[in-house]
Amino acid sequence: MIQKIYSDLTTFKNLDFKSGLNILLAEKSPGATDKQTRNRAGKTSLIEVIDFLMGAECSASSTLKSESLINSKFFMDLIIKDKNFIIERHGSESKKLNVLIKEGSKEEKKSFSTKEWRTLLGNIFFKLNELGNVGVPKKYRPTFRALFPYFVRRERDGGFL
Repeated sequence: MIQKIYSDLTTFKNLDFKSGLNILLAEKSPGATDKQTRNRAGKTSLIEVIDFLMGAECSASSTLKSESLINSKFFMDLIIKDKNFIIERHGSESKKLNVLIKEGSKEEKKSFSTKEWRTLLGNIFFKLNELGNVGVPKKYRPTFRALFPYFVRRERDGGFL
């Protein structure tokens, strides 16, 4: 479960999540027309940041590589199977992530390439490492990044249509 998403960027709206369903809504301002329903609350940006922290590729045209954001760090505090993962990533070094893993009183800080991170997440969420034991040829095995968009859909990929 995502606990928190935050940034060192002072204009970023940090989000704390509670147990259960969390909804980020746009409010319609008084006097707005039917076409003016968005309030720039950061809904699309939030999805982009979650996707980024979960190992998405970060192309040169990515918003997170823009001049105003490239050096900003983004973080996600995530609990998976009684382990707390604090994930850190920024656009200037987008091919790696720093992760603090807390389990009970133990803490371990690790650096992952995006490929290593996606492999770890695939094993944790979907047990993809077990597929190697059932004779599925590697080119037909699902990957974390192929499965994850069923849970987080980016607007640029048609996720809100």
